[in-house]
Amino acid sequence: MRLISSASLFRKTTNIVELLLVLFSLLFVLLTISAYTDLRWGKVYNWVTIPAILVGFGINFLYGGFSGLGDEVSRNYNLLSSFLGMALGIGILGIFFLPGALGGGDVKLAAAIGALMGWQFLFWVLFFGSLIGGMMAIGAAIWKGRFQKILISSIRFLFTLRAQPEVEGEPPLTIPFGLALVGGSFVAFFFLLGQKWFFPVLSTSV
Repeated sequence: MRLISSASLFRKTTNIVELLLVLFSLLFVLLTISAYTDLRWGKVYNWVTIPAILVGFGINFLYGGFSGLGDEVSRNYNLLSSFLGMALGIGILGIFFLPGALGGGDVKLAAAIGALMGWQFLFWVLFFGSLIGGMMAIGAAIWKGRFQKILISSIRFLFTLRAQPEVEGEPPLTIPFGLALVGGSFVAFFFLLGQKWFFPVLSTSV
């Protein structure tokens, strides 16, 4: 009962613009820190992603309750959508984490984005992020003169979900996929601004 009354009070004192500004600001902070640490140290740290997941759960629940309150905005910003966003990030990227193709930090970054913004937003983040990551991988492979070999290994991975063993003396070709997720998030953000379920304030004024 106390949680329900807290959510009700939050809804009465918080309008759509305030909620979206809070979520968008938190998303920007998460992406900025993650991009920096991924570039600087090649890692996305738990002290960034785990709090973002918990805060995402909290804010979405306070605004939309467990599964939305009937209005357009709360159908996307609620605890269920937040949880499904986290689960989508873990489920999709976890497939690539298990064989060692991705790091755990990348998986948790996707989970944090989903927990903050909901599963629909994360779907587009993963779509655009995969395109960006693919272009980064192709560019790195061409730069290193290993495009044909990487292409064959990638095709084998898609069919077997097993990373190919590294050749002794040859450094593995890696890309900071966290940066691809960051880039995908910004592309998805501007791509979805006109959608009513994502940002109804702007869509109704256009």
